[in-house]
Amino acid sequence: MLPDCAFVETQFELCITSAGSSDGGGAAPLSPTQQLVKAAGFGDLEQKFLFNQFMKACAPSASMCFPVFAQYFAARGFSYERAKHLFRAFDSHRRGFLQFRDFLVGHAAMEPSTPHGSTPAELRCRYIFRYYDEDCDGCLSFREFRNIIRDIRLAKKLSATDDEVTFDATEQAKVFSQEKKELLPLNDFLSAVGQLKFRGTSNLFRLASSALTPLKTNGGGSDHPPPKRTKPSQARSPGSTSEESDSSVFSLPGRPAPRLDTTGGRRSPTSPSSAFGVGGSGGGDSGGGAGSGAGGGDPSSGSTPSSPNTAFELATHTVKVRRSGSLSEVSLLWDVDSSAFSESAQKDILSHGLRRVDRLLSLDTTFNLRSHPNEMINGLRYFERACRGSTAAGSSSGQQPQLEDKPAMNWGQVEMKGLARCLLSLCEMLQTVFSEEPRMVKLRSPTYILGDIHGNYHDLVCFEKVLWRLGTHLSPANFLFLGDYVDRGQFGVEVVSYLFAQKAMSPKKFILLRGNHEIRDIQENFTFKRECMAKFGDSYGLQVWEAVNRCFDRMPIAATVDGKIFCVHGGIPRPSLYRSLERDLNAVPCPLPSPVDQSPLAWEIMWSDPLHPPQAGASAAGAAAAATADDDASDFGSSDVGFAFNKRRGTACCFSYQALDSFLRANKFSHVIRAHEVQQVGFQIQQKGKLLTVFSSSHYCNGNNEAACVLADHYKIRLIRLDTSSTHHSGTPAFYSSASGRTSPSATATTSSPGSGGVRSGRIVDAIDSASSSTSPGEGAASASVTADDDECNLPTIDL
Repeated sequence: MLPDCAFVETQFELCITSAGSSDGGGAAPLSPTQQLVKAAGFGDLEQKFLFNQFMKACAPSASMCFPVFAQYFAARGFSYERAKHLFRAFDSHRRGFLQFRDFLVGHAAMEPSTPHGSTPAELRCRYIFRYYDEDCDGCLSFREFRNIIRDIRLAKKLSATDDEVTFDATEQAKVFSQEKKELLPLNDFLSAVGQLKFRGTSNLFRLASSALTPLKTNGGGSDHPPPKRTKPSQARSPGSTSEESDSSVFSLPGRPAPRLDTTGGRRSPTSPSSAFGVGGSGGGDSGGGAGSGAGGGDPSSGSTPSSPNTAFELATHTVKVRRSGSLSEVSLLWDVDSSAFSESAQKDILSHGLRRVDRLLSLDTTFNLRSHPNEMINGLRYFERACRGSTAAGSSSGQQPQLEDKPAMNWGQVEMKGLARCLLSLCEMLQTVFSEEPRMVKLRSPTYILGDIHGNYHDLVCFEKVLWRLGTHLSPANFLFLGDYVDRGQFGVEVVSYLFAQKAMSPKKFILLRGNHEIRDIQENFTFKRECMAKFGDSYGLQVWEAVNRCFDRMPIAATVDGKIFCVHGGIPRPSLYRSLERDLNAVPCPLPSPVDQSPLAWEIMWSDPLHPPQAGASAAGAAAAATADDDASDFGSSDVGFAFNKRRGTACCFSYQALDSFLRANKFSHVIRAHEVQQVGFQIQQKGKLLTVFSSSHYCNGNNEAACVLADHYKIRLIRLDTSSTHHSGTPAFYSSASGRTSPSATATTSSPGSGGVRSGRIVDAIDSASSSTSPGEGAASASVTADDDECNLPTIDL
């Protein structure tokens, strides 16, 4: 008779407690495996999360066999063959199955943030050795050692032809012994690495993104799968290759070019461990590059005022900068030469201080060259530059096809469907980011504030080269955009792709507000929807357009700088629409696909304008009517004095100085900065110096206006103009006209300064200080040669 059987709940046991003691507590020294787990930053929460993942994969069993292991890692982008190498490395006791402790320590060895020094490095090298020791004989053959050399070269982005790898492996083998040997034992391998005779192993056996990313994304103990930025859209079948599942977005025939990776950052060359590379140097002469968005480190940086008790801490990366101002190298701090750290710093800071979960943004996205945002930025660098045609060698037929010249601001022979897939992945990633932001974002100075872009990628790149050439994270400022990113200009897709990539890398420093053109009905009446269809085709174009608008639906509506400057796209709302501005703004629904129906408050903020005084030569009756409106007239109720219906746009309202002054006093603001209307010099100071309109797209609709931005810093508001006189370009969308021969924009900033004798370019000089100026420019400061943005709302007029 069989004994009674029952399932027994598996008890979870910490490998190391958050206090740093061993399993049983007390002061016993940590074992080598516990030191590795600690170095990876796996505390109580992280270990419990991985335990949940382990049990979810192999329950009801308490151990994991290879088929389950392969299935687990297939869902994370690993092929069947690579999973075999990985299982062999994890199975240090050669039992043919894994217990949770094996699973945990193996992940700690692969974690991108685990330092490659001291005891953790020795254990990692043992894992690396087992990974390449395919016949499990405790020695590496020349073929197995050659695989190591190939993967090191790939991780460093060096050429890896058969001849080059063989030659390099032959030379590197000499560091182990001067005598020729057929096999390399484990001890010799560990000794050479420990004595720094054999270099490059720090880039091997690394996950492309942290195993803890789902934990950070879902806010703690959730065991839900990660978002698509860290998980492939579909699991690869056993034996599948990267060529089958990864699409090369920016590659051209015969020319190496940036690749976009649709598997959440995992690139899969044929070698066993090439998927574990940690990226190499990046950044081009145009700036940006790998660290272009640079939002690593503290995810709250730049968004909220610091607490008096907040301490500084070391960032996870170090960068090398060219004299031109662009990045030439991005390295993990613990991968720098050991002479950069004292022994105490290596033991304390590098093994503990940089291992927290909140560093994952820096490791997985910002400085990971394989992340979707960085791949998109690299692709846009290619789009921006002109490329001379060249002969491509190495074709299968033996012929050498001729590549065509590619003009600047052109995708050339890029497969646009690949670009669409990457943009779709970015949009999916950012939906969560935008949803978690308050509807009124609080920023602190210094903050750069930019107005309408309207598909003008030329000027956007100029602003980048002048204001955040090293990347936003390496800039001390925040960056606030006031909306209207698409329509009217040729490159709405590229503008959105760039802004979304930067937002993904610096979510707390790169703030995107919603404008009136971030609405589906408006885009259908203008150009953005047609642009998506023209560039990606009907199927992908519609998907891209809808995915981008799902992000627009979740964008914040307003922002403040130091609690004193109120920033929106259009203007201030009527008092009857809210009781507490901050509370009611943050209560605006998210998502907001139909602002006109769902939130009159948000709709009015996106569409309102200031009352404009009559132009020179206007009739006396018109001037008197304007003066009356500015004083006390209202088309609304008694609580909305100073507001009038916006007849020019057919919706929302116009507000007078009286309305603005009441709004500022009630909410304790000093100024309002908005966009929404084109200005001849890129900005206009209005309503007794308390209202600033900024427009950041020059030559708007074939006009001759300039582009400008605002810098709020040290309680001064500085106005910076962008000199684009050498890059005058047509505003006619490419899908309406075939004319597109443009040159790359220059990056020259000019600023207005009282008493200056002319335009000063190339450096920023003291600008107009509207916060402390004793006199304000007149209300009619804008030139009459520029017509105000005449977007009319082609929707039913709503009585707000």
